[in-house]
Amino acid sequence: MTTREWIALIFVIAGYLLYPILNHRPSRPIFYRSFDDHIPLVPLFIYPYLLLHPLKIITIFLLLHTPLFFPYLISTGLIGWSCAVMWYFYPNGVKRPEQFRLQKNLTHKILSFIYVNDGD
Repeated sequence: MTTREWIALIFVIAGYLLYPILNHRPSRPIFYRSFDDHIPLVPLFIYPYLLLHPLKIITIFLLLHTPLFFPYLISTGLIGWSCAVMWYFYPNGVKRPEQFRLQKNLTHKILSFIYVNDGD
């Protein structure tokens, strides 16, 4: 890896390390609208959500020795830092439904685990 790629990788990691810090501040539903209550929760969507970060890491290794590696790092870093700025100025909370905490299937148990550990 070149020096600029190391710097870009540090830029990416630093941007994503801000997430746990900013996510555990008190939140408030700033962007809440009445139609939010009518959007159904689809529990199966937690699987792509859970795969997001492992896929980012796998992508880094797959692109490591290609010309796409540096642009990928820059775009991923910009995304992370943009999100961090938004989370800092707008710590938006999410109202969590209680009904899934009582369910017995695996998807609902994973969803409950995410709710408990997300801190929102």
